[in-house]
Amino acid sequence: MATTVLTLLLAAALVVVLVQVAWPGARPADTSPEVGFSRDMIVHHEQAVTMSFLVREATDDPDVDVLALDMIKSQAEQQGMFLAWLRANDVPSTTSVPLMAWMEEGGQHAGAGHVLDPSAGDDAGSPAQKRARLLQAMGMADDDELAELSRLRGEEAEVLFLQLMTRHHEAAIVMAEEFADRSDDPALREVADAVVSGQNRELGIMANLLQERGASA
Repeated sequence: MATTVLTLLLAAALVVVLVQVAWPGARPADTSPEVGFSRDMIVHHEQAVTMSFLVREATDDPDVDVLALDMIKSQAEQQGMFLAWLRANDVPSTTSVPLMAWMEEGGQHAGAGHVLDPSAGDDAGSPAQKRARLLQAMGMADDDELAELSRLRGEEAEVLFLQLMTRHHEAAIVMAEEFADRSDDPALREVADAVVSGQNRELGIMANLLQERGASA
């Protein structure tokens, strides 16, 4: 059921954006902000949808359930928009280019010591280890955290979900702001603006829900 809902949402968004996006004269580079942002946000939103489905299975709390459902709808729709933009520009959605490579120059928000540091994958290690560090820098939950969210029930699951998603949203907002510093693409700028406004609103909701449960982010 969850997979069916997500597939329908992505398909609907894909149709809408393919109608709206102008077909380009030349394929954009893999390292462009437009391509990098779209690919990275597809990865980012995919995990948010996954965590939202997990918490809906773990709790009967109506406030958390509605919040998670809203996240599934909005982030699946935005995923479809990113996929549509890539398809319209003849760009594959997967790549060997490292995550956040498009953020390494010219931005105002990220950098060493920031919640989202594009240099996080530059240390020594295997490609898998470097990718894991980049995902962590993007506010993504790791495998252990996802397993814990799958295991917990009730208020414990709610608190962990809200904490993980707070970190997740904070990084997504930085990514969207970084993209806005780098691109004039109207279709993607509109999606980036929606990410910032929607996720800032949800951060406020999550802060209140955590406070009600005697927890913090």
